Amino acid sequence: MILRWIMTISLMSAAPVMAAERQVARFSVGERELSWTLPDGYCLPKGTLSTVAQMISSVDQQNLTLLTLFPCDADAEKIDRYILVKAPVSALAASIPRKQLLTMIGAEFDKPELKQFLEGNSLSADLEKRMSSLFGTSAEATGTVVPMGINDNCGLVGGAMQFKLGTVATHVGLGGCVTAVDGKVLSTYAYDNYQGPETVKALLSRATELAQSIIAENEAPTP
Repeated sequence: MILRWIMTISLMSAAPVMAAERQVARFSVGERELSWTLPDGYCLPKGTLSTVAQMISSVDQQNLTLLTLFPCDADAEKIDRYILVKAPVSALAASIPRKQLLTMIGAEFDKPELKQFLEGNSLSADLEKRMSSLFGTSAEATGTVVPMGINDNCGLVGGAMQFKLGTVATHVGLGGCVTAVDGKVLSTYAYDNYQGPETVKALLSRATELAQSIIAENEAPTP
């Protein structure tokens, strides 16, 4: 099941969508309350962007969107750079050490079933159906999100998706980090306009940094 919610989070969340002091966001994963100083230049959505954030999160029914962040100067007419923090609904009540989670994810990454799952078109077809229903227009979704290995804190996934809603098309790159913070499973995802493989590489690094900062603010330092 882990491989399914990892890849579903990535694909579902990629669907298209005032400088200020850095804000501190508070959110809960199950019974655990977490806080996080938002990345420099990113803000919680307000006004029209709140609606956009709600629409993005509604596409993904398997995961709880904890935070949606846009650049503080974001224009609702063109949104291809944003950050999402999510948690799988099926794991909200669970508690698992990060090292154990990463071992499990690494094992899933090596299974041939994952390759078959990614090569199928069920996720894209489901995404197209949900997007079409949400936006009231024809929708097309193509692309791939694949495992990108394990580092000290993350199970990494990355790739690029092309979307077409009616006559509007967008090409979004993404990098994701699946981790555990104080025993609670969550994922950080960074999205940006896709310019090639280097976009994904940068977004993987970005997603890792985001996760590391959440960990640092919510866990006592290891002696």
